[in-house]
Amino acid sequence: MADRRSLALAAPLLLTLASLPALAHQIELFAWAEGGSVRGRVASSGHGFPARVIAYGPSGEVLAETTAGEDGVFAFEVRAAVDHRVVADAGDGHRAEHVVRAGELGGSAPASGAGALPAALEAAVERAVAHQLGPLREELAAFEARARWRDAVAAFGYILGLTGAVFFVLARRSKPS
Repeated sequence: MADRRSLALAAPLLLTLASLPALAHQIELFAWAEGGSVRGRVASSGHGFPARVIAYGPSGEVLAETTAGEDGVFAFEVRAAVDHRVVADAGDGHRAEHVVRAGELGGSAPASGAGALPAALEAAVERAVAHQLGPLREELAAFEARARWRDAVAAFGYILGLTGAVFFVLARRSKPS
């Protein structure tokens, strides 16, 4: 009977430890529009990760294809102002997706001639803002990933505590009076 209780108590810990290798295979993909291109970074545990990067359109057609370098950085030119579903695939189950919305891509290139200065200025401001927001989005996503890990550890603690409470009640009931 004691062996059964020990196994039941150890089961949540063993299941958690068994899932840790799966976390090692998780990669993150950060992508943002900057000017007339989509830039991004593929990372694992905060470090750059080389991967094949493909952008798909709304109908599943391939819009662009590139490779992230050893530092995980990639970029490709935008050919159409549609949603881009960016997929990073490093093989062996390392895969991540991110959608860059058409609204983030901005308008077309500024027109030439009279009145082009405001359009050129607007395009320059959009590029500058996108250049600054991209890394901030990456930091926010990394923070959210850490928060999810913290939540998972807390959930394991709750499960372990509830398991202990159940065993305490069972032990009290099985004692002879």
